Parts: sequence; structure tokens; C-alpha cells
Amino acid sequence: MAGAANVSTSLTVTGLGASRTQDNSFAATVPTAVTSQYLVQTTTDVGELLPLGDVSTVQGVLIKAIANDAYIDTTFDTDFSNEIELVAGQSCYFKPVGEVYFINKTANPAVVTLVYTVFGTV
Repeated sequence: MAGAANVSTSLTVTGLGASRTQDNSFAATVPTAVTSQYLVQTTTDVGELLPLGDVSTVQGVLIKAIANDAYIDTTFDTDFSNEIELVAGQSCYFKPVGEVYFINKTANPAVVTLVYTVFGTV
């Protein structure tokens, strides 16, 4: 059976006059590999590579900060860039351009705990 990745996001804003709703969904390119993991940062204040498992070409990442705030770098090359600020309890979806690294936002001793799913091709 072929793999499938259906991504959907939704936003509703109320209490400011007229309610606003935006729903988005799409079917991603057919994946051949997926990795899901609960991950605790090893060393505070040190950027760490997000393990991809069997995925070699990433088509999408859904990530949530479980404990403490994090910065995510979706285009890591040699220097860490704070491209996404992920607040504890929040999640986001993105398609990275390079390697994905993460680091804690708050200084010592706030290690970050994440849960994520990466899908793509082998």
C-alpha cells in the first residue's frame, strides 16, 4: 500500500466583531518513510540535530514543544538561526530547506522536550 500524508491546519478568531475562520488542508507528495519521536534535549544551550530516522529527503515536519520554549532552525548549514520560536504547548508544521536543528530558548537549565513527526522519502 502506498503511503499518504494529509496535512490540515485550522484557525478561528472570535470576540472581535465578526468571527474569522481559516482552514487549510493538502495532500503532501507520497512519502516512503516516516519517523515520530518524543525527544528531550541532551545539553542545555547547545543546538541539536532533529533525528530523521529513515527519512533522507524531508517533505514535512510537525513538531510540538512539550516542555519549555524552543528555537527551530529549518535551514541549518554552519550557523544556528532562530527561524521559528516554538512556545511550550504550541506546535507548527513546516517543510525544511536544510537540516533541522533545535535549541532551548530560555537559558540554563531549561532543556526542551519535543514530540514530532517527520515524513518524506528514503
